[in-house]
Amino acid sequence: MSFTDVAGGGTGGDWTHRAARGLGPKVGDEEVKPSGGMDTALDVLEKTERMAFQLTTKVASYKRMVDRIGTRKDTEGHRAKVRAMGEEIGILAKEAVHELRGYKAKGKRAKTSQNKLLKDIQNVLADFQQAQRLCAEKRSASEPVKTPVKRSKSRRSRAATNNADSERPLLEEEREDPGYRLVQEQMAVEGELEHNNAILTEREEDIKEIQFQIGEVTEIFQDLAVLVSEQGEVIDDVESNIVSTYDRTEEANKELKKAAKHQKAARMQLCTIFMILVVGLIVLCMVLGLFK
Repeated sequence: MSFTDVAGGGTGGDWTHRAARGLGPKVGDEEVKPSGGMDTALDVLEKTERMAFQLTTKVASYKRMVDRIGTRKDTEGHRAKVRAMGEEIGILAKEAVHELRGYKAKGKRAKTSQNKLLKDIQNVLADFQQAQRLCAEKRSASEPVKTPVKRSKSRRSRAATNNADSERPLLEEEREDPGYRLVQEQMAVEGELEHNNAILTEREEDIKEIQFQIGEVTEIFQDLAVLVSEQGEVIDDVESNIVSTYDRTEEANKELKKAAKHQKAARMQLCTIFMILVVGLIVLCMVLGLFK
């Protein structure tokens, strides 16, 4: 029974009910009573089991949060929560591996429990990596929804009055100077270009952060492989998992590179549009100057 079954309410959650009743961990048919002082090997195993259950729960939450990216609920605050959750999962996975390093399984049943626990953690981390890749794709393909800034009615009315007062002389100046319109258009295009560049830069930083987290998960897989190798069992399964994880990481890197190229192409397109608008406005001013 894996920890995925535990999350689903299966019989694998027996150890949690035993702990709630104050009973010690149970390996096979033997019950071990808790003792004070330093943690025993079985205490370490039970602690790691709890971490594995937390990993399963957090990864499930992370996947639900990733599903909201690109929707109306996708705000800057939501993306910050997704980033924080990914960091929490990475830290928890490292702690679980650290605990397993100090666990020395003795006996066939103990070794079987440890190996099954290692597989459970590997499966959860593989699911987490898949969600990370999907997160990177969604973040590069969309931008968060801007949260509207609430203002009082008096502030809105004052702002509207000030804007109306400032627009009157500008309209008169525009009639007098044909080049004024060119300046205004250039300022608008430059502002839009600067805004889009800021968004693209932020997306690139997000992609780098996710890529870094994916690399950390790959390192955790390698640490798990060392533990299983020391245990002397199911080495082939772990090695094949590492190979598939490496392939998935390479595939994710390719997707991230494609996203970066897409962003550069979008930036070049914006520059081209800007140049076309500037040339068009210059020609327009020249034509207006001839008829003036």
